[in-house]
Amino acid sequence: MEKISFYGFCNGKTWNIDPKAESNGLFDVSWSTLADGNFRRIKATLRNCSTAPLVFHRAFIRVLLPPGPYEFCSQYNRWSQEDYGRWAPLNGHGVLLGHLSGRTTEGNTPFCAVRRIGRRDGLAFHVYPLGNWRIRLQLLVKSNPVPPLAVDLGISDEELAFTLRPGEQWELPEVLIQQFADFDESTGDLHRYLLKDPQLSRRQLPVAFNTWFDRFDRLNVAHLLDGLAAAKEVGCEAFIVDAGWFGGDSPGWSSCVGDWREKTKQAFHGKMKDFSDRVRAAGLVFGIWMEPERLHPSVPVVQEHPEWFAFVPETGYMRFRLELPAAAAYFKNEIERLIDAYKLGYMKTDMNAGLGADESGCELYNYQKTFYSIIDRIRKRHPDFILENCASGALRTDLESLRHFDVLFPSDNVNPWTMFGTLRGLWHRAVPGRIMRWTAVCEWQEGIPFFDKARPALVVPQEATWEEYQFADLESVLIANFTGGMYAFTGDLASLSPDNRKLVARYIALFKRKREWMAQAAGHWLEDDERFKVIELEHDGEAIIEVFYHPADAVSERTLRPVGLNPEATYCVDQKNYTGAELMTNGLTVALTQNMHLQWRAKMILLERQN
Repeated sequence: MEKISFYGFCNGKTWNIDPKAESNGLFDVSWSTLADGNFRRIKATLRNCSTAPLVFHRAFIRVLLPPGPYEFCSQYNRWSQEDYGRWAPLNGHGVLLGHLSGRTTEGNTPFCAVRRIGRRDGLAFHVYPLGNWRIRLQLLVKSNPVPPLAVDLGISDEELAFTLRPGEQWELPEVLIQQFADFDESTGDLHRYLLKDPQLSRRQLPVAFNTWFDRFDRLNVAHLLDGLAAAKEVGCEAFIVDAGWFGGDSPGWSSCVGDWREKTKQAFHGKMKDFSDRVRAAGLVFGIWMEPERLHPSVPVVQEHPEWFAFVPETGYMRFRLELPAAAAYFKNEIERLIDAYKLGYMKTDMNAGLGADESGCELYNYQKTFYSIIDRIRKRHPDFILENCASGALRTDLESLRHFDVLFPSDNVNPWTMFGTLRGLWHRAVPGRIMRWTAVCEWQEGIPFFDKARPALVVPQEATWEEYQFADLESVLIANFTGGMYAFTGDLASLSPDNRKLVARYIALFKRKREWMAQAAGHWLEDDERFKVIELEHDGEAIIEVFYHPADAVSERTLRPVGLNPEATYCVDQKNYTGAELMTNGLTVALTQNMHLQWRAKMILLERQN
């Protein structure tokens, strides 16, 4: 059985303090452990009970595991290649996971799993980051015996010098421990647990259209109106204008980020309010993109109040000093001004650069606490407002951010097939119902020139841009992005043929019918071969199963075994009735298309109770 303690370094001394230990005279550690089945959420608070300031250079929650050969799973995270995990033996001195500069999932994610070599069961660890975080797996080698394993979790100790004055308290980042019987089958339990969190957003997510993969930052009002008409026709509920609308008289967008005045010579020419009125007149919510934490050194507010900002040499941009009340007030008021000026119902926030070093020694803990408190106040004032969390895709996607935003952006990579690895990894750290997916499509009506008759071609981006693209089957793409969270679209909807718009509308209508159910659903990977994948969303005895396969593999059918059904309920599959027990025990047979010339195709199966 594992042992939990506080492991830190303060005032020149290493401390390893058991939860039942008496006060050491310098600081107290108070504990809160909330157990729920296979989960334990651990909170620790330090209080300076001395008469002098204390400086902490390390402050971890330590979990000590018995001796034994272990292997661990961690996730590698970078732009458009997020949440890729793998298992490896734990050898030598151990493993260090973490990140720097505020983007909490840049490099690694605040998660790892550990199990004994040769076993399926083990423990998964999560940090709820506040500032920079760290997870350290350390074998406590002492002479010849097999060493125990220490798992240290919490705020990064890379440059930590956290000052705690007499009487002050410091709440350390929370830690979540999950005991699993089989790692590959553990996501459903995690999702059901996380859905109980009272801080998790319950706001209904709209079907949205975002302008980015249409013409990127080249915003043309006439073209946008065509897109608005198409978005309305297929059933979208929100229209979001991405980067390119701001900057005053300046061209481009990255060189004027932080100047949230409308462009006067491009985009809407200072009349975005008129466009937002037309969006609302069409029955859709209006939204915009904003990157509130990064500012170009040349923007007006930096010139007027340089004392509010810190320069980040690694990026060449500025960030707010949110510890300054005037800077924090401006930060909040500028977001509020945009919400009020354009009657926003949606905002996509981005974070395209790190925050740099924290000269206060707090590893951005105080910055992050202030940032989230501002975000929480804004969301409380606007109860129907949706706030999206994007950070160059998903470089700040963690359990703490899940409590303060309504939806998480999983990746700038919008290719439905290369996103399988990201989605599987992210399901080990977040609930499906709060993860959005973009369906990025464009149709060439002039057709592919290699056929006698014009054959319209639907294309999707190869990854995160249109520099490379691939042909795709629209219905398969719509199914691939129907994964439980926000159903969103980008690209050129207006280019779709009438029949394809009707197909999009049909899947949007299905999403709306199942939206509240999917918001509560747990996710499972039933199969994950290189060219054959099956995912399941299940809740309240019902399920959606999605099958992804290569018709060129010459397999005519597969048998799938769903989980989470009501054993006594009746389900109809291909006009035949089965009990839940029959489907979960014997499986259901799915017919697959065979065609040696085709790549990915998808099928969706709805398992809804008939009685």
